[in-house]
Amino acid sequence: MQSVEQTSRTGIHGQWGRWTPWAWQLAGAGMGFLLAGGQMAGGVSPLGLGYLMACSPGYLLAGGLGVLTGTLTLLSTFEALPLLGAALMVLVARLAFRPGFWAGALTGGVFTALFRLILTGEITPAGVGTALLEGGLAVLAGWGMDRLPPQTDQGLCLWLSMAALAIQSLGSGIFQPGVILAGMVLLQVSWQGTGGEIGVLGCCMSGAIALADPRWSYILLLYTGAALAANFIGGENRLACGGVFLAVGTAGASLGGSLEMILTALVGVVAALVGFWLCPIAWRERQELLPAASQKGTLNQATAKLEGIAQALEEIAATVEQVAAREGSRGENYNWVVDYVAEEVCRKCRRREICWSQNYNRTVEGFYHLRPQLEKSLRPAPEELPVEFEGCSNPEKICSALARGYALYRERREARLRSQAMRTVLTEQYGAMASSLAALGDQLSRTGTPEPGKSARVQKLFSSLGLEPLGCMVTREITGKLTVTVTVARMELSSEELEELAGEVGDLCRHPLGLPQVLHCRTVTTLTFCEKPLYIPVFGVAGTPAHQVSGDVTRQFCDGVGKGYMLLCDGMGTGKPAAVDGTLAAQLTTRLLLAGFDSTAAARLVNVALNLKSQEEGSATLDLLTLNLYTGQALLFKAGAAPSFLIRKGKVRILEGNSLPIGILPQVVGSTTPLSLLPGDYLVMISDGVLDDGPEWVMHQLSLCAGRGMDPRQMAQSLIESARRRTGLHHPDDMTAAVCLVEQAY
Repeated sequence: MQSVEQTSRTGIHGQWGRWTPWAWQLAGAGMGFLLAGGQMAGGVSPLGLGYLMACSPGYLLAGGLGVLTGTLTLLSTFEALPLLGAALMVLVARLAFRPGFWAGALTGGVFTALFRLILTGEITPAGVGTALLEGGLAVLAGWGMDRLPPQTDQGLCLWLSMAALAIQSLGSGIFQPGVILAGMVLLQVSWQGTGGEIGVLGCCMSGAIALADPRWSYILLLYTGAALAANFIGGENRLACGGVFLAVGTAGASLGGSLEMILTALVGVVAALVGFWLCPIAWRERQELLPAASQKGTLNQATAKLEGIAQALEEIAATVEQVAAREGSRGENYNWVVDYVAEEVCRKCRRREICWSQNYNRTVEGFYHLRPQLEKSLRPAPEELPVEFEGCSNPEKICSALARGYALYRERREARLRSQAMRTVLTEQYGAMASSLAALGDQLSRTGTPEPGKSARVQKLFSSLGLEPLGCMVTREITGKLTVTVTVARMELSSEELEELAGEVGDLCRHPLGLPQVLHCRTVTTLTFCEKPLYIPVFGVAGTPAHQVSGDVTRQFCDGVGKGYMLLCDGMGTGKPAAVDGTLAAQLTTRLLLAGFDSTAAARLVNVALNLKSQEEGSATLDLLTLNLYTGQALLFKAGAAPSFLIRKGKVRILEGNSLPIGILPQVVGSTTPLSLLPGDYLVMISDGVLDDGPEWVMHQLSLCAGRGMDPRQMAQSLIESARRRTGLHHPDDMTAAVCLVEQAY
């Protein structure tokens, strides 16, 4: 069994709300009290004992008190005495073997049968059979309570059925509380559940009522039929559901055999409607929380883990920097060279006291006079030693030791610089990953509200198509955006199949959905459907290389979850080296954006990749537009890129920022400009080869193109052709123009 703070496997002890511990103890005692009085036809009452067998250790005493009180209060003395003895034995066994269910189950089953036989004295086949039946039913009920908590659909069905059986024993005349509870539950399920759920729940509760009093089974079947009709006709309309249930229930009640049966059925129908309208959200919240509880719990755990990983990466980066700062640059200054020569040559020299004690400053000054010559990689000759070394008995050895020492000094200094560069790259990578994981955790923590009815319908659709879903969730964000996420076994789907799926899922959810984002991970495929966005980006690109290969690389795409991207990477220089840097930057940025990274984090990671690419310097500019297709909000990120241009209603506005290309420095120096784009707006990116004559002519050309109503491809082509005419056929740099036009979707 789990602790009180955890979600228990045994029923009412799960975290259904923020109740105080005393309230939970009272609830446990109350449940034990009711179940103890649940008497079946034939005079057996096994539910109270079963509850004691399965009760969570934290509620064992409260539950035991409730069972004992309920047994004494609700049962006759003849029926109560065997059960009281068995209940006490179960409590003793559970307290002695606290974690175990089977210790209490075996004790309860054996002593229930034994006490009944002893106290009744009916040592007959019928008496023995009744005693064994009561003990066996108690064990079976306890096993069901232990294995099926109400956080699951099966457990909820079991506990509702037991509750109906228990309170049915309190009925009198036309007032049958178990029948009324069943009617309320079935009506609520007809509003938010499915036909299968109604049928299963109706059969289980009908069976439970039949165990208490078979006379009322007809009414439960009537309520099940009324709930199915309400679900089929009324759907998610609460008023229609209530009306259909009332009509079918009243008509069916009139067919009852006796006046008592008719009145009992009508009382249950009216009570179900009253409960349905007084507490219209109680069952709905439960339906949402059941599937969502585990999903929310999983998401919260994932968020916490991502945040923990992000903090760990940040701490690693900070620790590396602190350790490096403490160590400093030991042995990496010229004094180390002087000490090296003194140790290698002068330590055993007979003039050591004269040079290093009496004339210490003069000797060190002589070594520093030789430093410029050593920096030029020149080994000093004995005759080139300064006057401070007059009288030195080992001038040849001094020159050799100086050359060796300075060479070692340079190697140590270069190793330190390489280590510092690698450390900076490493800590920058850790920092970029940490910020990205923290942002991803924040996105997960803001998951929308689940819609279980739509989730059930989508799950049935995939099952009917032979794509049994491993997970299915429909959520609605606070902005109203609907998202459908379905996980199936790994498979490849064509664009036509994805389009058909989007149409069918959209019809079920009553929202137009776009083509899904498809992510493959090992053995599963996740399809994410989103509402069709309000805006559509229309892209166009044109360019011409300065040589055979262009270093300018563009990417224009949508991620399938409501964002559009346009990026332009210009590798520094021309030809193949520039093309390698530009292509690497564009491909990595695209992959990172599709994986969920934002523009700043993507730029930091690409900067690390370019720094590590090779020993040679590699760099590229990054011009990146991120557009929210639901709101029109956009971010323009620039790292060393040429100015961009915004065209709105024929007027051209220049967009630029102070920044440096990625791959030059250990950290990214970029600028971010927020924008709000409207239908009809153009956003134009260009490489610096187009700007040989400055930006003024570009603004004029773009204004003419917009006035002629050109589409993005035509506008980009016109701009490149004009740039080529201005620079001639032998233009010195690559030229590229990328255009994005924002249009209204519907």
